[in-house]
Amino acid sequence: MLRFIPLCFIAAVAIYFGCGTKIVIAEPGDEMRRVEGVSIAEKFNTEVTAYSSSPDEADDTPFISADGNTVYDGLAACPRRYDFGTRVMIDNRIYTCGDRLAEKYDHRFDIWKATKQEAIDYGMTVKEVAILAD
Repeated sequence: MLRFIPLCFIAAVAIYFGCGTKIVIAEPGDEMRRVEGVSIAEKFNTEVTAYSSSPDEADDTPFISADGNTVYDGLAACPRRYDFGTRVMIDNRIYTCGDRLAEKYDHRFDIWKATKQEAIDYGMTVKEVAILAD
C-alpha cells in the first residue's frame, strides 16, 4: 500500500541529511518564505529595465552610484521607498539597491549593465521582484 508523504517532510529530511538539494518550502499564506537560504519579505511584479554608465544616461559622475560607491555588477537602482543596501531578487539573482531612478520612474527597478548595448539588449519587461528580508 502506498502512503502519501507530505513534501515538507521530504524537504525537511533532505535538509537534515544534507543531500544538497535546493528545495523551496512554502505553505499557502506564509508572509515569509525561505528560498535557498534567504527570506523573502515582499514579492510582486513590476517593470524592470537596465542602464549603463553611459554619459547620456547618467549625471556628471556616471561611475558613482547614488549611495557613493563605484558601480558594479549586481547594482540596482530601486524605488525610493527601499533603503540603500536593500537586497532584491530578480530572475533568481540577488542585486543590491545602491542607485535611484528619476522620480517619474520610481515604480520600477533598473539593473546596472557594463555597456550601453547590454542595457539596450535587456530592454524593459515586467518581472517578479522579491525584496529580501534582513
